[in-house]
Amino acid sequence: SSTEEPEEAFTGDATIEDLLSKFGGASGKRDRKRRTDEEDEGDFEDRYSRRQRDAIRRTLQQLNDDE
Repeated sequence: SSTEEPEEAFTGDATIEDLLSKFGGASGKRDRKRRTDEEDEGDFEDRYSRRQRDAIRRTLQQLNDDE
């Protein structure tokens, strides 16, 4: 009893996206490239803000540890 889908006869042209959607794969990088510039800009701002907060938190923690 196999959990795989039965093989289908293939006719036509398949793109990489077609194959990945059928058989899976690491699509994180490819999906990221599809995002709009606006979404990328928002992601950058979020990451920058988070890094800035983390840096401030570490600095304050070091100051408290030194006291």
